[in-house]
Amino acid sequence: MQTYKHTQVGKFVAVLLGMLVVYEFCMMFFLFRTGELNMQSYLAITTSTSLIFVALLALFFSLTVEVNDQVLRLFFGVGLIRKSWRLSEIKSVQVVQNKWWYGLGIHLTPIGWVYNIGGLMAVEIEMKNGKKFRVGSDEAQMLEMELKKHITT
Repeated sequence: MQTYKHTQVGKFVAVLLGMLVVYEFCMMFFLFRTGELNMQSYLAITTSTSLIFVALLALFFSLTVEVNDQVLRLFFGVGLIRKSWRLSEIKSVQVVQNKWWYGLGIHLTPIGWVYNIGGLMAVEIEMKNGKKFRVGSDEAQMLEMELKKHITT
């Protein structure tokens, strides 16, 4: 039975990708109007880069975190990128503040893997095998409380 589910929308990611699409269209249009690009090249470049931006947006527009009696699960965007951990393997959890340079998305930091879509607050999770990772959340305290209900030390 699912006991916690929260989806955080990555507003910054969406705005940034939107601005990149507008910038790219303006640049390509300018190059087309000045004669530096022909119509075929203009269409090919704008279409291919727009598809890349749309794919990135679909993959990373949100981060959903779910907790049930056995598993902590998270997935980005449409769900192609997902990860899960058994709650029985979790040693401890605590709310932390990420450094701003840890950024957004999924990446390895000196602390361990970080999964984040926006903001600096996260829940640091230490596994019984000693590995740590962080899950960014705009509801970090609620996620921490929910995980503490389920973990056994």
